[in-house]
Amino acid sequence: MNTPERIVDSIAAMAAVEDQVRAIRALASSRPGETASRLIDLAQHPLLEGPARAAATQALAECPRELAVDAARALLHDEDSHVRAAAAYALGELGDTVATGALVALLRDPERNTFMVAREAILALGVLRDAESVSGLAHDRELSDDLRLEAVLALGSMLPHPSADEALRHLEVDCDSPRAIRDAAGQAIRGPG
Repeated sequence: MNTPERIVDSIAAMAAVEDQVRAIRALASSRPGETASRLIDLAQHPLLEGPARAAATQALAECPRELAVDAARALLHDEDSHVRAAAAYALGELGDTVATGALVALLRDPERNTFMVAREAILALGVLRDAESVSGLAHDRELSDDLRLEAVLALGSMLPHPSADEALRHLEVDCDSPRAIRDAAGQAIRGPG
């Protein structure tokens, strides 16, 4: 009989990371509500490498919110950037606006913020669509231009949120912003076409 502990241990014992990731994805697709605790155990498992733990973390997005958000919030502070990026993704998909402050802090922390982590934090903030998300996306000049463009796209996805509209209008005329960012802000305001 496969007890939850045996399933976690058998995945952790697999030699190849690719096999671990496949097994985690199969587990996640079986019954998300019933596998949440196993996915959390796998996301935090000390013998698994980052990509396997990230797969488990990302799969938390498909679990019931009440079972997954606390673990995903904690995983924003993981040492592995793949896991932090997956946690940001999961929190956005779970709609956890309580995590907005932690996502903005992650975005602004150069010690924990790789391009991949920052991009996932930006995308999650765009999905969350609350006022704190808008503020976190609109006022961060420390990001690279590529990430600032991602932030403009995330703000555009928040329209017609009044704060997002205001932030985009400001970015469109901000002479200190690169032309590409000003143009992207204007395009987001006008919409496709």
